This record gives sequence, C-alpha cells and structure tokens, in this order.
Amino acid sequence: MLEKALNDAGIIAESCDKKAGFLDNARLMDDGLIGKENSAAKRRKLLYNLNLPALLNTKAMTEVINCLYTEEDYIKALSHINE
Repeated sequence: MLEKALNDAGIIAESCDKKAGFLDNARLMDDGLIGKENSAAKRRKLLYNLNLPALLNTKAMTEVINCLYTEEDYIKALSHINE
C-alpha cells in the first residue's frame, strides 16, 4: 500500500526492462570501459559526464545507464571521454 502511494506520487520510479538494454559487458569491453589498463578512469569519466555517482560498480552502472539513458546519450557521453 505504501509503495503504491509513493509510486502514485511519482516518488518511486517504475522498474525498467533490463532485457531491452543496449549496454552489456561485451559493449563495455568494446568501448574500453572494462578489461583495459585505464578502464576504471574511463568509467569514472563516463559516470561524471552522465551525472551519476562515481563509485557505482560496473554492474550497477550498466543497469542504471540502461534504465535512465538512451543509447544516443551513452554514445555522446562516451565520445567526450575519448577526446
């Protein structure tokens, strides 16, 4: 009952469909965000560009980006860290 009231008030966001997400570990690796020497620094810069907390782990980062951002938003933020 409380959850419904909070949801109706717009305080709780609806869950997102994680299966439809564009971002996964393979994409992170291709984009140099995991598995490379400077991946942690690149992830921190990406999170900064997306106005997300810098201390999100990779799994949480992937879920949050898939839920809150479009692929175009992600590509734009990624392009800024690769300049």
